[in-house]
Amino acid sequence: MRKNKLATILVTCISLQSCDVFNGQSQNPIEKTTATAKSLGNQLVSTVSSKVSSSMKCEVILGKNLQKAGLHSGKVTFSSTKEATDNILNVYLIFDKKFEGKLLIKAYDDNGLEYGRISSPVSGNQNKAGYYEFVFDKKVNLEYNSKFIVDKAYD
Repeated sequence: MRKNKLATILVTCISLQSCDVFNGQSQNPIEKTTATAKSLGNQLVSTVSSKVSSSMKCEVILGKNLQKAGLHSGKVTFSSTKEATDNILNVYLIFDKKFEGKLLIKAYDDNGLEYGRISSPVSGNQNKAGYYEFVFDKKVNLEYNSKFIVDKAYD
C-alpha cells in the first residue's frame, strides 16, 4: 500500500511537471516528462542511498593498549564462507610500529548486545597496512550497523 502511494505521488508529480499549461513552457511533453522522471528518479536514488549508507555503518573501536602499540583501523567489509553468510570481518589495519600479537574482536549489535567473538593472531611491520580476515563462527551473521571492539587477547 505504501509503495502504491509513493508511485501515485511520483506519477502525479511527473505529470504536473510535464504539462505545458502548468509550467508555461512549450517543450515537447514527452521530452519534458522524460527529463522530469529522470531528475526525480536521480533525487530519489540519492536520498535512499544516503539513508541506507548511514544505517549501514560499522564502528571499529581499538583498545587503548592497541592504540599505544601503534595500531589503527581503516575500512571494514564483510565476506562469506561456503557454509555461512557474512561471517568474515575484513579490517584494514595500519601499523605505525611493528606489532605481533593475538587480537580479540567482539561484535555488538545496535542494541549493545554481543553476538560474536573471535581471537586471531596478527602481525605487521612499521609503516605497513593491509586487510586482515577474522572468521567468526558460521552461525554469526555480521550486521552492517555493528560495533566491533578490538583488544589484545590474553590467552
